Amino acid sequence: DGRGGRGERGPGGGPGMQADARMTEFLKTHNDGERVLLLTESAREASPYIIAGVNAACFGGFLGRDPVFSPDRLEKMATAGEIRYVLLGGGGGPPMMMGGDDPNKAVKTWVETHGTLIPQDLWRDKSRMNFPPMMGPPGMGGRNAKLYDLRPTVTQNAQATK
Repeated sequence: DGRGGRGERGPGGGPGMQADARMTEFLKTHNDGERVLLLTESAREASPYIIAGVNAACFGGFLGRDPVFSPDRLEKMATAGEIRYVLLGGGGGPPMMMGGDDPNKAVKTWVETHGTLIPQDLWRDKSRMNFPPMMGPPGMGGRNAKLYDLRPTVTQNAQATK
């Protein structure tokens, strides 16, 4: 049927191209109309959520190595309420495995500093948490995957401007 799953072929023939159902449900339940409900490190890990009907985008291109967003741009979009959640460590092809510096380190640091970490038990399918760190099919990630909520950043920034 083209959706793929563990051990199945997904769109384009890639394995595991199915969004985590629990995460998809969490995101859709907590959707307040943001332009980008989920921002991921790579298009590879955003694609299963786009197929599942989640407004998703990426800040690092196909494999997570292209600097699509700057921390300033991310902050402006978060402050404007355009971006809600960011998934880090979701298995989108981490740059350190490919060698070289991480061109998106500043964006990740901004998210970790300004976002609120959401406990995995609220959004993660426990059967998908058994992958080794930083591994797993796109959209699933290893057990180190972290979901951050940027909405508190919007509230803090609004209070700071008053």
